[in-house]
Parts: sequence; C-alpha cells; structure tokens
Amino acid sequence: MASFIIFKRGEAYYLFLPASMVETLVRKLKMHVLRSKVVIAEAGASLRMLGLSGGNSAALLSDALPAPIEMESQGQVVQCGDYTVLLLPGLNQPRWLVVSGNEAIGQLREKLQAQVTPITWDDWCFADAISGVPFITPATAGEYLPQMLNLEALGGLSFTKGCYPGQEVIARLHYRGKLKRRSYVAFIDAESLPDAGTQLYRAEESGCIGHVLSSARHANGQVALQAVIEIEQQSQAEVFVASATGPKLVFTEQI
Repeated sequence: MASFIIFKRGEAYYLFLPASMVETLVRKLKMHVLRSKVVIAEAGASLRMLGLSGGNSAALLSDALPAPIEMESQGQVVQCGDYTVLLLPGLNQPRWLVVSGNEAIGQLREKLQAQVTPITWDDWCFADAISGVPFITPATAGEYLPQMLNLEALGGLSFTKGCYPGQEVIARLHYRGKLKRRSYVAFIDAESLPDAGTQLYRAEESGCIGHVLSSARHANGQVALQAVIEIEQQSQAEVFVASATGPKLVFTEQI
C-alpha cells in the first residue's frame, strides 16, 4: 500500500513518505487504532526538513549542530538537541535528512548556506531514484510485494514481528518461493519523464515485462528511474520504456 522511512522523535513516531500518499495512509491506519491510545495525524505543518548530501556532509552537520554526528549504519537516527538527524539508506553518496521546527531549521540553513551548494527539488528526487529506496505513489499502490521492491535487501522487512494483513503471502515467498520480479535502478535518454506505472518491453517481445516505479531528471539532463522487472527477462535482453522501440534502460549496480 505504501512505503516510508520511519523514525522516532520525542515520544512520537513519524513516517516520511510522498505527500500524495499521506491522506490515504492516515485514513487506512486510523482503521486499525481500535481501542489503543494512539493518535494518527499529518505532521507536515509542525515540522520542517532539510536535506544534505555529499562526502563531507557528516562533518558539516557536526560543525553546525549542538553535538557531533558520526556516520554509522544506513537508516541511523540521532537526536541532537532539537534536531532529529537521519542517515538515509541507499547506494549513492551519503545523504542526511534533518527534522525540526521552523525556527531551528532556519538557523541550521543559515549556518550551512556559505559552505554548501543548493540544489533543486528535481535534483533531490534524482538522488532518491538512484538510491534504490522505493517510494510508493498512488499509481503503484497495491501492485507489489515488499520483496519485489528490494525492501528485504534494504533491511526494511522483518519476519519476526507480529501478524499483519498479507503476512502469509510475504512469508511464503521468503521461505518457500522464488522471487520472479524485483526493482532495478537504470538511466535512460528521454525528453520527457516516464510516469509511474509506464510499461516496459524487450525488443523482441510484444508483452509487458515490467513497470516504472519512479523517475527523475537531474539538472544536467540525465534521467534516472526505478523499475520493477521480471528478473529472467531483465537478464536476457535489453529493456525499453513504453514500447519495444522506446528509450533503452541502462542498468546500474544491483542492491
């Protein structure tokens, strides 16, 4: 249904996910509260976020924040004064997400602005795409099992927690099944970005062998995408977007 990065700040847990998924997920989660003393709500108005990327990002944050930041494991969460600092998972260069109130984030931005180069939202989305970390959107919700999105390989899937809807199917694939589709990161040469859900083809095949999960364009014009593709088909031939004569996917290192 949805994918997200979860972190704890104070006494609350926060889910970081595309804004287009928030309303649907909040409504769905509220159905499962029952008699528990839990409040589920959108938190976007009360918090701001600042992203930082690059090889020296940990050092820059250490100088700007109340306490030093050590780069340990992907997905780590550090509480540093009023700031919650996340080391985002993924294959590309280190990326951090800093969460705090409006005033605190404004102060941090002022401290960093002389030492960093601002990037556009499109460039940040490009970094998301090549990281290999999947974010479900309305166009792809309900289409995939977690293993197809590489969530098991990324450490985002547990087989020791309690029961949940769909657990049997997911566990069966893990213990007895064979994964037939998985997510890949690739680059294409295209004038327009393919939408999530766009079909993928092999040159010699008329049938669809996969779909685009997300895509983004860097300021230099390069287009990156995540796609869920039949493993056997991906390994045997070239893959193209939208038709057998569309832009060709150039794949990167696998997770």
